[in-house]
Formats: sequence, structure tokens, C-alpha cells
Amino acid sequence: MNELLIIAPIAAVILIGRLLGASGAVSPQTFRETNKILYWISIPALLLRLTVRANLDALGGWNLFFAVYGTYFLLPLIAFGIGRLFKEDRKRLAISALTSMRSNQVFMGIPAVSIAMGNPGLEALSLFLAMSLVGYHVISIASSQLVITRELSVRSLLGTISKVVRNPMVCACLVGILCSSLGFREFPGWIDTTLKVLGDIGAPDLVTKKSAHFSVC
Repeated sequence: MNELLIIAPIAAVILIGRLLGASGAVSPQTFRETNKILYWISIPALLLRLTVRANLDALGGWNLFFAVYGTYFLLPLIAFGIGRLFKEDRKRLAISALTSMRSNQVFMGIPAVSIAMGNPGLEALSLFLAMSLVGYHVISIASSQLVITRELSVRSLLGTISKVVRNPMVCACLVGILCSSLGFREFPGWIDTTLKVLGDIGAPDLVTKKSAHFSVC
């Protein structure tokens, strides 16, 4: 029953987003502009505030790193093997390799964890994102490229890494962890309140925007 209570608000927000998109009450352009606010401002503010406060001991040494990245390397191989078994063409194999490890950790993960576990859960999720987002993007794109071209382009790989490290969510998590590791565990009151307000703006809008995006595209 508790699981249903966790899912119900998310399902309701998704439904509202789909209705808004399908009815034309909000234009696709509006949703695209909203996504920019989420991507550049709201989500980074939320993640920065949480990672600064997070307990770095929760990372458990290297155990979490090996568990996550081991999975990231393994899943594209499994997807490729299953695709070959069913004789998929190379383009579909590349898509399978790309999407095998790309769960929706932000747009669906943040609201779900927020409802289920509150701020302690979000702090743990922010540490996970800080540790995993770079590999999440680089390994998935590299595996797809490897399937398509049968080789890895160093130039393309470096370009992907360059884009990832400029990702505002990645930057926010890394800056937060750096501050926390240096003993800077809390922002001054007015800065903390500003980050909280910006983060709270985006949290309920994540699934609304995502569900509406699917219905209007």
C-alpha cells in the first residue's frame, strides 16, 4: 500500500502533464523553455545544496563505484548480445547499447526519491549522481559508437567528455562534493534559502514537463 501512495502523486503529475500537452493549453515551445530552466538552474541548485550537506561516508569507499561502473560496462554487452541473438540490424543494436543503461535518474528519479525518502534520500541520490553521471553519459555514447563504427574515435570520445564535464548537473554535484570534502557543509542562510527556492521550483515540474513532452512531440 505504501508503494502505491508513493507512485500515486507521480502518476497524477504525469497525467496532468499529458493533459496539458494534449489539450494545447501549454505550447510545446513553453515546455522546451521550461526544460532550460530545469536544466540550467533548478536541478543544479537542488543538487548543489544536497551534495554540500551529504555525508560522504555514505559512498562506502570504492564499493559503490565498482558496482555502478561494473553495471555500466556490463549492460551494453548484454544488450548487444541479445540484439545479435535476435538478428537486429546494426542501427538497432547501437540504440539498444545506448539505452540499456540510461534510466531516467533525474526527471523521474528525483521526484520518486523525494516522495519516498525525503531529503536523506535526495542527499544519497545526489552523491550517486555525482559519482556516476560522467560514466553514465560517456560509456553509453561510446558503446553506441563502437557498435555503429566498430571503433572508438578518440576525438569523438574527448568531445563527449568535454560536453559532460560542462553539464550543469555534473558541475553542481562535483562542486558540492568538493565543498563537503573540504569541510564546508552548509551555505550561508540567504544562499541556502535561494538554492532551496530554486530547487523547489523544479522538483514538481520534472515529471510534468517530461510527460507533456512525450504527448506533444
